[in-house]
Amino acid sequence: MKKYCFLLLLLICQLAAAQLPERILSFRSDIIVDTSGLVKVTETIKVVADGDKIKRGIFRTLPYFRKDRFGRKQRVDVKVTDVQRDGEQEPYHVADKNGSLIIYIGNANMFLESGTYTYRISYESRGHVGFFKEYDELYWNVTGNAWEFPIDTVEAVMHLPAGAPVKQMSCYTGVRGSAARDCNAKADAGGNAVFKAFGLGVFEGLTIAAGWQPGLIQRPPPLGFWPQIWYFKDFLLALAGVVFLYSFYYKRWRKYGRDAPDQVVVPSFKPPRDWSPAKIRYAYKRKIDSKLFSVTIIHMAVKKLLFVRQTRAKNAVFTLEKRAGDIQVLSEEERETYKRLFLQNTTLTVSNTNYRRFSDARSQLEKELKAELAIKDYYQSNSRQLWHASWCTVLVLLGFLFIVEEVSVSIGLTLGLVFWVGSVGAFVMGVKFFREKAFVSGLLLLFFSLPFLGATSWMLVMGISSFSLLSLVFSLMIITGFVLFIILIPAYTPEGSVLRAELKGFRLYLSTAEERRLNMLMPPELTPELFERLLPYAIALDLENKWAKKFEGVLKQTEYRPGWYAGEAFAYGALAGAMSKRLDTSLQRAQVGAVSSGSRSGSSSGSSGSSGSSSWSSGSGGGGSSGGGGGGGGGGGW
Repeated sequence: MKKYCFLLLLLICQLAAAQLPERILSFRSDIIVDTSGLVKVTETIKVVADGDKIKRGIFRTLPYFRKDRFGRKQRVDVKVTDVQRDGEQEPYHVADKNGSLIIYIGNANMFLESGTYTYRISYESRGHVGFFKEYDELYWNVTGNAWEFPIDTVEAVMHLPAGAPVKQMSCYTGVRGSAARDCNAKADAGGNAVFKAFGLGVFEGLTIAAGWQPGLIQRPPPLGFWPQIWYFKDFLLALAGVVFLYSFYYKRWRKYGRDAPDQVVVPSFKPPRDWSPAKIRYAYKRKIDSKLFSVTIIHMAVKKLLFVRQTRAKNAVFTLEKRAGDIQVLSEEERETYKRLFLQNTTLTVSNTNYRRFSDARSQLEKELKAELAIKDYYQSNSRQLWHASWCTVLVLLGFLFIVEEVSVSIGLTLGLVFWVGSVGAFVMGVKFFREKAFVSGLLLLFFSLPFLGATSWMLVMGISSFSLLSLVFSLMIITGFVLFIILIPAYTPEGSVLRAELKGFRLYLSTAEERRLNMLMPPELTPELFERLLPYAIALDLENKWAKKFEGVLKQTEYRPGWYAGEAFAYGALAGAMSKRLDTSLQRAQVGAVSSGSRSGSSSGSSGSSGSSSWSSGSGGGGSSGGGGGGGGGGGW
């Protein structure tokens, strides 16, 4: 009867195990450190398999590299000596991938039944013992931090060389980099260091460290000159890359990016060179922007050639009404724009229905400005030099990372960076369209860009987090130098330096609220006529609010009302800025409407490692983390 009860209990246990999700029930690691510095590891891993990921067996990943205390990756030996399943020899094959040895356990043509299986993996590795002043140490990542399954229990037993007693020990749990200590560490009766942890999640692991008295393992001799050069090759390579790029940046800046000498800035009470507000804006910003058109409309209104009528306070609707007058008071580019604007009608509502008229007028304005004012005569963007510097920077940076870091990480980072830049560009355009009330285009871009932006940002963070300290410092120095180059490489020509001083002088007058500071230069009297005449120029130079503030008292005293505008009664101080902003937004909305409407129609010997290296960081004193030290890797099912 007892026999049948036992068989029934065994059957129930098997059925219960079959119902469990795939996981690691127990992970035991016996680690022997001998006096030669060789580390012998035997891992006993009990898993539940149900054919989901574990079909033929499990695989175990063992890194060929570990980081020293400077964050540099050093290669170590890894050699598999035995693989078993449930106490029997099990076929396996190995593969080298991404700087790791992957052990595939099981027969490729044989699938496992659901149940529990116990795997035993034995391997050797050399070059992990760290030598410090008061102790020697093994800092070891027992499980690795890349298992596809949760681990219920972990136990690691470290057998120290020559039966030495444990001097100090620590353990760490969690994801890579975690300093959590949800684990137990103690010495058993035999003097071995014993560590235990429970309930590790996916990608969580146990890392241990134990120190013992120095002298039991022969320390490696000091490195000679050439071995030291080879040891610091990554640092020397990074230094050479920084020196090369900074020299390149400096020479290109010295040849192309040095500004002409600055001119003396003198306050000016009239527009430089009698240019129109649009031309002043174009010279000031050195590019075409949406404000060019709105400032031209306001200048035409101030010249009494059109009337601006606002018919609603909220969600303002503007109407432009043509007025009779001599258009010769306008500049050449303004005259051509005026003709194109009122080619067929004398009244235009700023809305999508008239987008073609506004688009044609704006295009005409931009065409005339580019024909009359060659920005390159005043300001050199040096885009060719920037393009050359971009290529050099990318090649040097990625070349270094491909040499120093794992190839897969470097490729992933490169692709991630490319897609991230594209995602950021799409996101910025989506926000821009949304602000300009092109809701359909904006929402579509935001809808598609946000997931890509999140995914690529995660890829970049994960890639960068695996970099060595040297790679991070090198990348930061290169990026900093490149950003400075971007800022410094554009340059003003001698004529541009003169124009810049003239614009600064005019802006100084427009923005100075205390008139007495300019009294020695005999500024013109503050009158409503002066306010109106220079208002378009203040808008062109982004000083409309300061200009209105300067005249606030005068405008209140005279009960000023613009003769070219009718609509909401603004406070005087906000009149220019508010109306300019609303009109500019309406004009943009009218032109963007066209876009919105149209868009719908085996083992590896590795390098001959020494028995240890004082370059390893210490973990037994409590300053380590999960994922630190040697060993590590992870695993899963196949």
